[in-house]
Formats: sequence, structure tokens, C-alpha cells
Amino acid sequence: MQKKMTTGRMLLSVLLAVLVLVIAQVFASIFTSLSLITGIPETAANILAAFLYVLFAFIGLKFLADHYMGLSLQEIRICPIRFTRLWIAVSIFMPMIVCSLLLLTSGSWSVNMMDKQTKAAIITAALFFIGLATGIVEESVFRGMIMAVIEARWNRKVAIVIPSVLFAQLHLMDGKIGLLSAIQLIIAGSIVGILFSLVTYDTGSIWCSALIHAVWNMVMIGGILHIGSEVDEYAIVNFQLKNRSFILSGGEFGIEASIVSIAVYGLFSVLAWYRCRLKKIL
Repeated sequence: MQKKMTTGRMLLSVLLAVLVLVIAQVFASIFTSLSLITGIPETAANILAAFLYVLFAFIGLKFLADHYMGLSLQEIRICPIRFTRLWIAVSIFMPMIVCSLLLLTSGSWSVNMMDKQTKAAIITAALFFIGLATGIVEESVFRGMIMAVIEARWNRKVAIVIPSVLFAQLHLMDGKIGLLSAIQLIIAGSIVGILFSLVTYDTGSIWCSALIHAVWNMVMIGGILHIGSEVDEYAIVNFQLKNRSFILSGGEFGIEASIVSIAVYGLFSVLAWYRCRLKKIL
């Protein structure tokens, strides 16, 4: 992308893009809550919430791109929709590797007693809202809009790092955590953000990074299987780690920030960087 952008316009673009994400999530939640009041099953409401979240975010980002930034959807890499076999495979192997390594450590299994409707609600939320919708929206915002405007202001290397650090810092808003866990979270979030950015540059589209992000969320935080130092009463199946070290467990944020996850993020980031270098993208 060759268009230049002032620092002020870039900063405002970043703020507006994050605001679109927040507003889309709020509006989707409101409409879904209203649908539940009318008697729609929670499973259907979860699917509706996912659809509305993506729809509202897409409308907001397209409006910003067209009327404020003067950029096309191609320039912010939301179009074309493009997948490659390598990154499809990585989307599956990343959570599999992390879960397998953690499950090899000492721990105990437990299953929460739930009715079929509750289990179905957890599964649909994991697959459609926490997984697909969140992956698509967050990648459209961070690796689409934000990365594009930072690249327009500076260069691709800066555009890889800044959205990744911002992506990590915004996850601090998920809850109150201690200093050590916060540091670990920022490291983990920044590295996985760099991975997503490199994959986007490698493919020329946000869709492979969105797929990796979505499948990761489905498996790691969807609530179907919970791995951590504490039992999650809202997860279907739990594996409670015997080792309470925050380095292994990820501390108060969870296993997404564990040393195992960080190592896997780093491994695939190197692969993505190598592919970008071969293609002379960076």
C-alpha cells in the first residue's frame, strides 16, 4: 500500500477501528439478549450473536475505510477471501501441540455435570462466537484496518509490531491480574500477534490468520475442554494442572500465556517470517 498517512490520522484510525470492534460486540449482545427474551434457544442465539458481531463489524470497518480513510477492502486485506493449505494445517496443529504437551504433565481430569442444552450452548458459543466471529472480527480490526494504516504511516516492520503489542495490551482488560501474569500476557499476546501479522503478509489476506485465531479460540478458551491450575465450573471437561507455576499455567490469564503456548507461537512465527523473507515481502 503506497498511500501515506499523517500520525494524527493514523492514531484516530486505530482508535476508531477498536471502537468499531467494541460497538459491534455490544450491539450483537443487545440483539441476542432480546432474542433470548422472545424464547429463541440459547444455541440459536449464540449463532445469531456470531453472525451479528461479524456483520456489524464489517459494516463499521467498510464505512471507515470508504468515508474516512479512503481505502478499499483490498488495501486493508479483508478482501480477497484466501486460504492456503499450510496455514489451514497450522490452525489445527497449534492448539493440538499445546494441549498435548500440557496433558502430558501431571494433572487430574473431571467432568462437570450438565444437561444437554447447557452443553449444546457451550459448544455453539465456542464454535461460532468465541471461535469464528471473534477470530474474524479481531483479525479484520488488528491485521486488517490497524496494520494497514500503520503501514501507510511508517512501514511493514512497524506495522507488524505495534498492532501486536496493542492486541496484547487490550487483553489486559479481560480482568484484573497481577504484575507477573500481566507481563507474561503481554509477551504471549505480542508474539501471537506477530504470528498473525506475518501470516497476513504471507497470504495477502486476513483470512488465514482469522482461521488460526478462530480454531485456537474454539479449542483453548471455548469451554469444551479447560486446562488450567483451577477447575472451571462452566467448562464441560477439565484438566487441572498439578504444577501451579504461573510460567506453565499462564498465571491468572490462563494457558494462552503459558510458556508452552509462547514457544508454539514463536515456532510458527519463525516459519511465517521465513516465508515472508523468501517472497521478499519483508
